[in-house]
Amino acid sequence: MPVLPITNILRFSVPDAIRISTHDDSTFTNPLPTSSSGFTLNALGVAGFFGGDSAVNGMATANLVPYRRWFGWYNTPGSYEIAKKFGPLADWAMSDGLFPGGEHDPTKLFGIHGKEGPPFIAVHSGSNFPHTQHPAYLMMKKTRSLPPTRHTNIDGRRTIRTTVTIVNLRHVPNVTERPLLPFSWDYSALLALVPIIVSVLGCAGCIFVADWFCLASIALGIVANGLSCFVIGSGNLTFEHHEPAEKAPPGDGVLKGDSDVVLLIGREGAINAFVRGRFTLQFREHVKERPGPRRGEERSPEMVQSYTNRRQQPKRFVPPQGAIGPCAILLIVQFLSQLLLIPQGTLFGQIMFVATLGASWLYNVFLSSIDREGIQTRILFDVLKIDEEKDIQKYELNTWTETTAFTCLVLAWVNHIKAPSELLDGMLPNNTLVWRAWKETMARKLRSQALFRRNTGFNFTDEDWEGDGLDPADRDLLQTFLTDSENAWKAWTAVRDTPQMKGLRPLVGGNA
Repeated sequence: MPVLPITNILRFSVPDAIRISTHDDSTFTNPLPTSSSGFTLNALGVAGFFGGDSAVNGMATANLVPYRRWFGWYNTPGSYEIAKKFGPLADWAMSDGLFPGGEHDPTKLFGIHGKEGPPFIAVHSGSNFPHTQHPAYLMMKKTRSLPPTRHTNIDGRRTIRTTVTIVNLRHVPNVTERPLLPFSWDYSALLALVPIIVSVLGCAGCIFVADWFCLASIALGIVANGLSCFVIGSGNLTFEHHEPAEKAPPGDGVLKGDSDVVLLIGREGAINAFVRGRFTLQFREHVKERPGPRRGEERSPEMVQSYTNRRQQPKRFVPPQGAIGPCAILLIVQFLSQLLLIPQGTLFGQIMFVATLGASWLYNVFLSSIDREGIQTRILFDVLKIDEEKDIQKYELNTWTETTAFTCLVLAWVNHIKAPSELLDGMLPNNTLVWRAWKETMARKLRSQALFRRNTGFNFTDEDWEGDGLDPADRDLLQTFLTDSENAWKAWTAVRDTPQMKGLRPLVGGNA
């Protein structure tokens, strides 16, 4: 809806103003201006001024903020935009006619799932994924915002500042989890009491001056938004991932960014939460109540799934997804009714109406500023039982070669890598002669079972430094890469005795 100038919101008749000002006692004897006073509100201008984008974004938080769906009882602008955005969820033929081209999948509509994560390199299974799911994107975004656990302070050449974040995944979630929404006073639903109180006071003010037109407009807005928030916010947030195969190898792997990597350490089931996991949002469907399959009765997969879905429905009253359709129609009725009724009200009632819109608009702006991806990240950490202080460590390194070597050392220390060449190729796809020489040297080191014994150093032989069949320029470059590898070893030995690093090897007590 176009935003109209604020001067269009108020219409004032200049002759009426001159006539009123000629009476000395008008200030005390005239009643509050009515709709015929010449001083009225342009309802279209009011709606255009406040807009509806913030109202739509505010409604989108109803399934992420705890108890948010119970606190929508206030008059808000943007009712038509809300109906247009969320009406298609009803999956009615009428809703398709009213709102053609809308999104029918609540998971996509609410932005619960949809952004791709970075590539993933599985160390032990040999699987490489060119892209991962939304949880991996959330983890990558979270780790980039964290400060380094400690600085390694290793002297050496610097090209790009890179980071390595290590995440210890101790817990394997269920294949399907229904997490609780995290509570925070920063986005508490109790803040909705401000626009609710303003809307109630607006109704009381209209009753005080007997302005039934504005009273009906505000009350209709309260009911329409309250019911819509309750129904639209009744979705069921679920986290799902694939069940790993039996006797699967450790799931350790690397999320590879442009200038940073995240090492995921844990069992295959925990890693699957990032590689193949996803958030879904589902509403209660219309299901015909039928008895479940009897004992001994032949059951088709469809019958079993239908019965399971019914058994998983919440016991308390939750409106079905189809109830979004009537709410969308009610929001449209609110929009049209307010356009017709507000010009008929008194000036005082119109001011009350604008006050309710202003308070709810400010609250919607606040809701729009909530970091919804941050809430999803908190939910993800709760599902996987990740302790940010104990299970996450982050280090800065100086070059990508040093980062690759450091990554390989950590992963090989946690679980022996049988085929390190695939990991090296995934981290550094360069395949020139000098890079192949460096990778072969590193792979030979990583395959050694004695590498991580306490008295073993990371020393290269003279043959390693000279290279085989390299010209002087390539030999110098190889020596630079080997020096980066030695710096990575120094960085790793400086942090390998930290509690977080020892926690990566609980079965052996962290003793290398």
